[in-house]
Amino acid sequence: MRERADAGVATTKIVPNPFRKLDSRPLSLGSVRVLAKVQSFILIGIDPLQCEIEVDVSQRGLQKTVIVGLAQTAVKESIERVHRALINSGYAFPGHALLINLAPADVKKEGPALDLPMAIGVLRGTNFIKTDRHKSFLIAGELALDGRMRKIKGALSMALLAKQKRLTGVILPEENAREAAVVDGIEVYPVATLSQAVSFLNEQLPLEPHELNGEPYTASELAAAHDFAEVRGQEAVKRAITLAAAGAHNLLMVGPPGTGESVAPLPPHSHDPTGAVRCSAQSAQRCTGRRESMAPYYRIRASRRRRSDAPTILPKSAWNEDKARRAYVTRGGTP
Repeated sequence: MRERADAGVATTKIVPNPFRKLDSRPLSLGSVRVLAKVQSFILIGIDPLQCEIEVDVSQRGLQKTVIVGLAQTAVKESIERVHRALINSGYAFPGHALLINLAPADVKKEGPALDLPMAIGVLRGTNFIKTDRHKSFLIAGELALDGRMRKIKGALSMALLAKQKRLTGVILPEENAREAAVVDGIEVYPVATLSQAVSFLNEQLPLEPHELNGEPYTASELAAAHDFAEVRGQEAVKRAITLAAAGAHNLLMVGPPGTGESVAPLPPHSHDPTGAVRCSAQSAQRCTGRRESMAPYYRIRASRRRRSDAPTILPKSAWNEDKARRAYVTRGGTP
């Protein structure tokens, strides 16, 4: 500090010390935490991947609210749903711009399942949630504008990921509770509204983990019923399907279009004492909305049908598209 007299007036000038060690702790504005981290998940096919949502509510250097981390349109629009859901649930939304980072940043994020973890991050950053209880859970859910929770895809995969990461459990919409409760060793906490989730994380509302109570759960219970009545004739095919299901054998059905090989229902897995195959099959069905069914490419050779590593096996949707293209070319069209 230096002082000098200029025309009888004393002035003071503060010289900063260039060797002073800067504080590396996060900035805080009063009681506001500024930075919050919430754990959620995304789907890559049917495989779950842990996704960390970082919410920065500081008031410095931001011109508008930005979501970074390869967020697709549905994810970018979620900030508007989160905004109105917070306001309509009685919570204050920051009046300044926010920065939300979705990690890992090199993987695409799709779907509305990140609504709830974003809202939890905003509330934790602004200190409406006063505990760090959320760090022990994977959180996912779609928000309505009034704060209600809506169903998401991949709840079973989410529960499997939480068990793999050795977390306490998951917080998700009520409609997904039975699906996630199939996985043993984790706690499944269903919530109906955003306010209920906030009260639970603030330890103001005790919730009991959802349990199946010995009641079996299969994805086929929530899907449309299928039976052999949909197939006319084909008694030999029905017999073959029954024997394949009883012995847990693979099955290859070959025939011209319209003979029933694609609509013939396949019974659920019966030889699965550990539940691993059942969880895998249900994850595929609940994430994609399709049954486990593959169709061979039309050019595949008979010798390759017996090979498990044949690269020409395609999903039925791709096979149907190729079949339609070939029919169009046969009629004289251009591929």
